Amino acid sequence: VLTFEERSEIVAALESVDFVVKFEEDTPIEVIKKIKPSLIVKGGDYEQHEVVGNEICEVKIFPYVDVMSTTEKINKSCQNKD
Repeated sequence: VLTFEERSEIVAALESVDFVVKFEEDTPIEVIKKIKPSLIVKGGDYEQHEVVGNEICEVKIFPYVDVMSTTEKINKSCQNKD
């Protein structure tokens, strides 16, 4: 499990990423309103209509990949301990 700093460093290293933003609120709607991104990217466990800010900018949903899921890795690790 990676910290925000570790995850944001990985994401920020992608050439197509301009900013990585951390927010403390329940949803990032106020941040989205302020920075007005051209694109929000979410994982495949989301539906486009569920993404906060979908009415403000384009939303892309990337396919969910089991082998890359942190949740799946944690669940498998816990199962292996039993």
